[in-house]
Amino acid sequence: MGRIKYKTEAEKKAAGSASKKRYVEKNYLKTKESQKKYKASIKGKLAEKKYRSSDKGRLWFSEHYKSHNESIRNKSSLRYLLNSKDILEKQKQKYKNISHEDLLKKRKNSQNWKKTLKGKASNRKDSSIRRAAVKLATPKWNDNKKTKKIYKMAVEIEELFGSPIHVDHVIPIKGIVFEDGSEICGLNVWYNLMPVLEEDNESKRNLCPPLKRIPGLNVPHLNLTDLPEPNNWMMFIESILKAAIVNSKNTHEKKAQMIKKNFIEVNPKKLKI
Repeated sequence: MGRIKYKTEAEKKAAGSASKKRYVEKNYLKTKESQKKYKASIKGKLAEKKYRSSDKGRLWFSEHYKSHNESIRNKSSLRYLLNSKDILEKQKQKYKNISHEDLLKKRKNSQNWKKTLKGKASNRKDSSIRRAAVKLATPKWNDNKKTKKIYKMAVEIEELFGSPIHVDHVIPIKGIVFEDGSEICGLNVWYNLMPVLEEDNESKRNLCPPLKRIPGLNVPHLNLTDLPEPNNWMMFIESILKAAIVNSKNTHEKKAQMIKKNFIEVNPKKLKI
């Protein structure tokens, strides 16, 4: 059979497009399977990583996400729902195997990145969003004197420990419920603030403590039901400071144990392991 001769270039292009379309329809599943295997291979992963890091790749993925934002989010949510148990198990194992040295290294890398131009810009943006969220979550009836006193006590504990101490929102301003992962909003009020180790606060992120004490768990842990009433909250914070004064000469490991003993396990993520 001889080659087909076309009268015009437009006819030739139209015939080529039709031929390509027929091939794709005929070999769709086979091609899709081949692409899937290639992407899963080491060669495919390296090629995708190289493309993603290129200027052309960044531009394509940026435009693709903008035009398919909703469908990508829906697919991602569905994928998580179908594989949530496996994903959470992998996260637990990964967190369980992180040593104290690795946490310190990760924190140092994060601090170094924040000093770069990109890091400073990102940090400024996050801080701006954070300030706006805190302002919205602060009611007019909040006792600002008590709030300032808690921050002052946190500074005192930090000086005694020689380790970074954060003032944490027990129920995060934009949080996730411990039991089912639904959204929750805490208030920026004095009886929702407490000093915790920096590593626990950064690890916890926006996970809320469990509603009740977890049955069968021997480790004393923070839970919403057993929290002190607002009238007794300052006494609770003062007890943390007193415990810090008593144990101020201990090593970092002993101080961490003191925290678990005196103001119990405050990191909800460690309870999921």
